[in-house]
Amino acid sequence: QMHRQLSNPQNTRLSHSSSVSNEIELGNPRVCAAEAPETGLFGRMAPSAAYLSIVAHEATHAILYSRGLGADRYLEHEYIASVVSMQVLPESTREAYLASMPLTIQVALWELTPFLQLMNPDLFTGRAWRHFDAQPENCLFLRALSDGLLRLPDFSAF
Repeated sequence: QMHRQLSNPQNTRLSHSSSVSNEIELGNPRVCAAEAPETGLFGRMAPSAAYLSIVAHEATHAILYSRGLGADRYLEHEYIASVVSMQVLPESTREAYLASMPLTIQVALWELTPFLQLMNPDLFTGRAWRHFDAQPENCLFLRALSDGLLRLPDFSAF
């Protein structure tokens, strides 16, 4: 089961997703486009870009659930949703975000763990993007993840 909620400094719900109810909720667009969360990835960008990224991230989860990729494939969900949330950003916003992180040019798949995603989701997102961007057939890589042909580490390995 996956539940996630993101709020702004005024504790206004910006998004919520649940694999149990198979629903995503997004906050009022006028509020969300004007008030991004003050910390993390979204706090480093214009509120409208943050909202677009949040919508893309949550919509990706919904699409993956509808395609049959269950909550038990937590890291595949987060990898794909993170990549999509970065892809929709203006390039200058994405590059500024990546420049603010301690990232290597090449990211190995083993560096993308469930623990990293839980402890430092921003770093996970940056690494996932760098890994995805370096793939010669990056769309085929995403397809393999979403179809369950390629599996990323889950908690049982730890």
